Amino acid sequence: MTEILAAQDTSIGPAGSRKNADVTAWVAVAAGALGAMLATLDISIVNSALPVIQGEIGATGAEGTWIATSFLVAEIVVIPLSAWLERLFGLRTLLIIAVSAFTAFSVLCGVATDLTTMIIGRTGQGFMGGVLIPTAMTIVAKRLPPHQQPIGMALFGMT
Repeated sequence: MTEILAAQDTSIGPAGSRKNADVTAWVAVAAGALGAMLATLDISIVNSALPVIQGEIGATGAEGTWIATSFLVAEIVVIPLSAWLERLFGLRTLLIIAVSAFTAFSVLCGVATDLTTMIIGRTGQGFMGGVLIPTAMTIVAKRLPPHQQPIGMALFGMT
């Protein structure tokens, strides 16, 4: 029975000791979790500040709901596509693109003076934020050995 379990767990070395993830793997996990946290936090921040944002860009209450809704719709659309995008670009490249574009769309939202620009920025943030969340979970699965994945998922869960 022990031989079967040892054969299934590739992280067990010849002396029975487990191989732990190196520092770079944990940095990647932390970076992925931070990206997921930014995407999640962005929803709460905008919802809290929505009345102020509406006043600054001259949007009505009905128009202002699109500021929050456009982010969520874009995020929901892209989350199922994240695995395909990862295969297309590779995990590292996809993460760099998503973080860079998320930052650029955040800047666009920050300088927006009208509703259209704000909705375009929020939609872009949603698309990129929708990539960041499953990418963080993929980093945990790919970079950590099986016995350390629960710790990585706990770190992700704290975001």
